[in-house]
This record gives sequence, C-alpha cells and structure tokens, in this order.
Amino acid sequence: ESLAIFSNDSCLILDEIGEAPARACGDMAYMLANGLGKARANRDGQARAVSQWRTTFLSSGEITLTQKLAEVEKKTQAGQSVRVVEFLTDAGAGTGVFEDCHGMRPSDFAIKIKEVSSKFYGTAGPAFIEALIKKGEIANEVNDICTNFANKYCEKGADGQVIRVARKFGLCLAAGMIAVESGIFPHSMQDIENAIKKCFDSWLELRGGQGAGEDTAIIKTLKAFLRKHGLSGFQTTTPRVDSEGQEIEQICLSHYGYREGGTFYIFEETWENEIFKGLNSKKAAKVAKREGLLKCGEDNRYMTKKGLKGLKPARYYKVEINEDEAEAAKKELENIEELTKQVLVQGELLEGIPAEDFYGEIINGMSVSDKCFEKFN
Repeated sequence: ESLAIFSNDSCLILDEIGEAPARACGDMAYMLANGLGKARANRDGQARAVSQWRTTFLSSGEITLTQKLAEVEKKTQAGQSVRVVEFLTDAGAGTGVFEDCHGMRPSDFAIKIKEVSSKFYGTAGPAFIEALIKKGEIANEVNDICTNFANKYCEKGADGQVIRVARKFGLCLAAGMIAVESGIFPHSMQDIENAIKKCFDSWLELRGGQGAGEDTAIIKTLKAFLRKHGLSGFQTTTPRVDSEGQEIEQICLSHYGYREGGTFYIFEETWENEIFKGLNSKKAAKVAKREGLLKCGEDNRYMTKKGLKGLKPARYYKVEINEDEAEAAKKELENIEELTKQVLVQGELLEGIPAEDFYGEIINGMSVSDKCFEKFN
C-alpha cells in the first residue's frame, strides 16, 4: 500500500513478482487496480481512513500472475485477468523482446539501451507532464481515443472484459500520441498504434479469444484435464490385448471415469472436485454443453444415465472430444506402445522386473521411476 501511495498518479513497477508469496499476489492484483487499501481500526476501535491511490502498475518479473497462483494450485479469476493484463514480451523476431537490434547483437543492444536509459533517466516524465499542462483539458480526447481503439479492434459482440482491456490499451495509445505530438517520442503515430495493437493481439491469443474469460477458462480446463489423464485416469470399456491376444489389465492411478474412444464418462465427484475445483461446476456444464463438448442425457439433463459393460447403470458427465483431438490421443497411445517395445529389452534387465509387467505399466500411463520400481523392486 505504501508503494502504491508513493506512486499515486504515476507508474508503479513491481519487480521480481516471483519472490512474492503466491497467495498474496492474487489479492494484490485487486487492491492495486481498485485503488483502495485495507480498512483498519485505530487504537480506540474507530475506523481509520482507507488509503487511496490511482496508479498504473507494471510487473517486470519473469513469470505471470497465472503462473504464480499455480504454485499454490489457485486459478486466475476473470477479474484478476482484466486487472493484470498478461502478454508475451517476445517480439517474434528471434531476438527476444527486440524487433530490430539496429545491426547489433541482442546482448549488445540491451547494454546500449541500459547506458542511454541511465543517462537520460527522468527527462521524459517531466516533459510529458508539461505537454499535458499545455494541452489543457484532454479528458474527452483521451476517452475518444480509448473508445475508438476498442471499437476498431474488438469484434462485434466481444465480451465486456475484452472491451475493458482494449480501452486500457487505448489509454496507452493516447499517451503515445501525446508524446509523439510533443516531440518526446521519435516515432510516428502509426508506429505507436502498431506496437500497441501487437501487444493487444498477444493478450487475446493467450486469453483464447474475445469471449467471456470464465467460459474460455472452463473449456481450457476441461480439455487440459482430458489430455493429461485421458490415458491413465479413465478405464477403457473395451479390454485391450497384447500382440499375443492376451488381455492387458488396465491399472488407473486415479480413477476419474470411463472411456470409449473419444467419449469420456466422467464421475460427478471428478467433475466437481477435480476438474472444476474452485470454479462453478454447474456453469462449467452449461458452457461445455454450449460448446458441444458435453452431451446431455434424457430431459436435457447435464448428466447422462449409462450402463457400461459389466457395470450397473449410473449417471456420468458425457464428454466427447472432436475427431482431431481423438486422433491425436490415438497417436499418443501408439507412440507410447512403440516406445515401450523399444525398451522391453532394458525392462528384462531391471533386476527382476518381467518385461510384460514393465510393458503393462508403461502402456497404462504410469511413471517408470515412481511406480514401476516401487511396485516390482
């Protein structure tokens, strides 16, 4: 809070977010963006004045807020993603953050930037404030630039969160234009807009489109879970056999449901407590249905009643992945089988681990180092 107050009406640079406590970072995103500190009481129990500020903040750390929260198995909320806008700093030119190193090596160019930044540090800011004072009332002009940027680059029907972030990029465009007009930036207006548009596009790409952030997160979460556990966590309803026609016993490390090709029958507790833990599982079902992933049962219920082979009828969340993803999963399984065949000879040499057991464990997605040695040694 004290740093935010010190940076009031200015820019606050958050250095090395990777060293901050992960749980505190999520709260920090809301606090800094909302411009309000915590409510506290004084010695006699009366409420103290709440600290307030207005600042733009930028993280110069090497990891994102999303990566930081993942350390404590927390998901980034849509409100946080709007307040802390994440995008790649790689310019895509093969030279890291730089698009043009002006004939220098990237490392030499970085050193040169550091040298001239140190020399001219503190000169652009006062010049920019002086330019604002000379322009006089600019609120309407800045608002128009923000609105025009959002209208220009947001799709029709874009989610409100996308429009809010687009307006933030529009604010950067307004500042850049004023700096160019005042001779502070040696660039053209188009240079500034192109650079900001590139950053906005990078944010959109990481976000997954211009729809609602929560909906995008739900679909990403579901697909990621099925990719990660589709082979090892879902028991196939059709027994698999080896090259000699012998049935291979499938061992699920964590049993999340059943699988028939590209169709997954997911337990209710898996859906609520594993896949969408921390999210609204009912809303997740609604979004997955709308996107065509969740196939509803009778009376359009989210859960389908199904009698799988050898099991009594029960209710599951029935999810079907598309043909491309199903084919990718099939190829992944084939690759694992081929790799397993290549290491069978080594398996016979591993102090009494029978080759067929070694094969069986690998093919079911188990970790050799953590599981096979533990079970067979």
